[in-house]
Amino acid sequence: MQVYNRTDRRLHQLAQLLAKAGRSYVPKEEDDSHTNLYFDAMGQRLFTHSFGDDHRKLAFSLVHQTFEWVAVNGQEQTVASLRGQSLEELEASIAKAMSVAGFDGEAYNAPLHYEIPNYEDLADAFTPLEPEALIEWQYYRRLANQVGMALLG
Repeated sequence: MQVYNRTDRRLHQLAQLLAKAGRSYVPKEEDDSHTNLYFDAMGQRLFTHSFGDDHRKLAFSLVHQTFEWVAVNGQEQTVASLRGQSLEELEASIAKAMSVAGFDGEAYNAPLHYEIPNYEDLADAFTPLEPEALIEWQYYRRLANQVGMALLG
């Protein structure tokens, strides 16, 4: 369970980088739902809401462990690789990709309006997430998606 918890905390940190894109570029909602993410179990990715004129999404691929642009047609383009990067380096890479794509990179770098937990037991630079832990994490996320859909249905 310790490996699962460490993986969940790491993914929570990475998800904040996606949430920043939602906060910065998705039309604001009073309930803050513009920062919500979606877990695509089939594609093994975490997604933002779509934004921009071309309705692209920013995603984190669990398979490749990269941040990616994903177009409406599903075409993907790597923005930043997890391996060996610090949270600050990943943030800078994503902000630069936003600027290159015509978005305001400074808006992405603006401070969040909530506090992100500081997980002190995690290393400064990201190493590849353990495949077994990712499988377990995805199992629980798929289960949560199914329960949520059952409640809505």
